[in-house]
Amino acid sequence: MPRSPRQRLTLLAAVLVLALVVAGIAVHRRLERADEWRHGGDGFHADVRVALGEPGRRLDAFGLSMPDLGPEFGQSLIVRVGWRDQPRQGPEGYYVLLVLDDRVTPPRPIATDGGAGHDGRTGSGWDGRYNALAEHYPWLARTADVPNPGGGFTSTMSAVHAAADGTGWMAGRYRLRAPQLPLTSADQLLVAGFLVRDGEVRWATRLAVS
Repeated sequence: MPRSPRQRLTLLAAVLVLALVVAGIAVHRRLERADEWRHGGDGFHADVRVALGEPGRRLDAFGLSMPDLGPEFGQSLIVRVGWRDQPRQGPEGYYVLLVLDDRVTPPRPIATDGGAGHDGRTGSGWDGRYNALAEHYPWLARTADVPNPGGGFTSTMSAVHAAADGTGWMAGRYRLRAPQLPLTSADQLLVAGFLVRDGEVRWATRLAVS
């Protein structure tokens, strides 16, 4: 039976209302996500400790060691980050530690040479999904993959990560190689952390060195 004009108008109105609701939800989610990028890490407070070694000398700190490989292998440093009283981010959530040379603009990432953490499963590496960091934070612009002249991309990034439990810690080993000059103070570093949950980066934040 054909619908009457009134029924058609009612159906059209219902469809329009549904479309508006769906659009409103989408806009709300985008705004929430944008706010998470900007402020998601505001409540993440951590104790950050840095140990700087002499170029080519052995360094032992925070339960980690960097061997003496000679001056040509550059300066060793070890960075430890500890946190507590944070909301647990689920079984798949994890924090990633970034250490950057803040003497240049934008800061230059320093790749990790392995590390350790509270969960005993701390790993190191990099993931293409982390390129989102450079899109949202100008101070992390150098973390993005670098385009190759012949096509494709190259990444020299590597970072330590550990489970995003309510209380925990992670530490990374790093080596500042020539032609980069040795660091003379921890103030020359930018230490940052970011959260990965549900398969994507949620936010990043700078961390003050103790």
